[in-house]
Amino acid sequence: IALGALAAVAAAPGQIACWRDRRVPLAAVIADTHLYDSASAAGPALAAGTLVERDAHQPWSGRLLVSTPDGAKGYVAAADLGGE
Repeated sequence: IALGALAAVAAAPGQIACWRDRRVPLAAVIADTHLYDSASAAGPALAAGTLVERDAHQPWSGRLLVSTPDGAKGYVAAADLGGE
């Protein structure tokens, strides 16, 4: 168990630091885009300059899971996000 915990700390220092100091992983939308659901259907529009919270750090089909200020969740193309 101790080795597993050590491996987790070594593998995810950014995750641990974010949890420890309560930083929120924010990113700005740099191009007008949409939130997409897991079936790749377009959802609400997002204007360039919208600040979103990244919920996942691993891309899925070139997209990242984010939360918008109004609480909506969905995927945004990684190329449309700044602040990585």
